[in-house]
Amino acid sequence: MLRRDGLFAACTSARTNDPELCDGYPATTFDAEEAPAVVESVFGGRNVEVERWDARLVELADRDAVARYARSHFLPPEIADRAATPLMLTKRGVLVWARKHWPGGRGPL
Repeated sequence: MLRRDGLFAACTSARTNDPELCDGYPATTFDAEEAPAVVESVFGGRNVEVERWDARLVELADRDAVARYARSHFLPPEIADRAATPLMLTKRGVLVWARKHWPGGRGPL
């Protein structure tokens, strides 16, 4: 439970994350494509802000780094064999935050 005027924040990646390595990740119940609507359903649209990101943010220096990344993201290990390194990965996702406002300024403490 949030305190009066408490701030909720969440971030999650997009299904289209890491396009250099895969054609997309399976849908989840709280990925970047779904998260804003999920949070809005709880807090109402007026109380929610969304910031999306789409940028080349992660460098994998060599084949071993690609193999470790692939393993941690449940990608096929052969991805490391065909990746040209160093490899910059495009990270896509969303930051969603919402503030709980209580009518009349009253609410749980």
